[in-house]
Amino acid sequence: MRTAFIGFSSPIGYSYKLETPKTRNDQASSPNPVLYGATGLVVLYDELWFACESLCPASMRSLPYVKFLDVARPFKPAFSELEHVRNLPSKLGLRTKLGLSDMFPEGFSEGMTHYLGGQFATDNHTHSLSVFGEEFSGNPGLRQLAVDLWLLSRNKDLNADLVFNPLTAPVGLGSAGQSGLTQLRSLELTDGVLTFGSLYDLTGPTGPYHPSLEELRGDPLIKDFRDWMDGQRNRLDNQEVATVQADVDATIREFKKKSLRSAVERVSVRDVLVKITRDALLDHLPGGSILSNLSDAILENRRVAGERWKAFIALGRDVLTPS
Repeated sequence: MRTAFIGFSSPIGYSYKLETPKTRNDQASSPNPVLYGATGLVVLYDELWFACESLCPASMRSLPYVKFLDVARPFKPAFSELEHVRNLPSKLGLRTKLGLSDMFPEGFSEGMTHYLGGQFATDNHTHSLSVFGEEFSGNPGLRQLAVDLWLLSRNKDLNADLVFNPLTAPVGLGSAGQSGLTQLRSLELTDGVLTFGSLYDLTGPTGPYHPSLEELRGDPLIKDFRDWMDGQRNRLDNQEVATVQADVDATIREFKKKSLRSAVERVSVRDVLVKITRDALLDHLPGGSILSNLSDAILENRRVAGERWKAFIALGRDVLTPS
């Protein structure tokens, strides 16, 4: 069982223009949270545990694999202990050179506009949230990060990975001693190789959940993809995500061509209604003369062990690419 924990520091922003129905936690407004690396979260993990419902995008709240820590494991923290945890970063002299403008290369406001596909009154924080009988707020800051690590320490049996973002990853430590940056890059790489961007490109600002994700979660090849991603972690420690993704893109292009060639070779020439080269056929799919969808060809290579992770990526791109 692979479990992710989305805490108070995990969402990268909150859309106040797209407010959601109020939860038991909301004390004032109810903005819709924005998640970073959402494809990776849904594909790489079996369960997603949120600290509370207000940190979960509305489109995901009813999913069977989404859990809320304050509901499933309620407790009453001592106020003094909570304040001690919140103040630990400053007491330890923990600092980060990153500011809100570093969330995206083009800055927070412009970056969020591109990420969501429009301007949706997005801010980096919530208003007051009532959780575990105390007052909290969502914000990708060090105080919230300290609280998230404290909550995980109280629930070690979940064996959950804390979900980082570009601001918290440089100062965070993930599971099995992996740096927060390595885990963040795993989410970014999954987003890149499966969706050519992010799920919000597919769903729009009301996302990030899309029903097509269930096809991927239920595919037997998902284990092969996860195993392959695990094997990329050392590489992600030393290379940029874009470099790794470029290599993957080249591999998948060749894999698709190989799958297509094998399918074409099984079809008599007289059955080919349009006389074009095999490689040119790639430009006519979906809707080509021989295959209505590239998935048909890809499926032929699913049984080959070394090809299975490639098949999962190819199928993921077919499922998650906007029509």
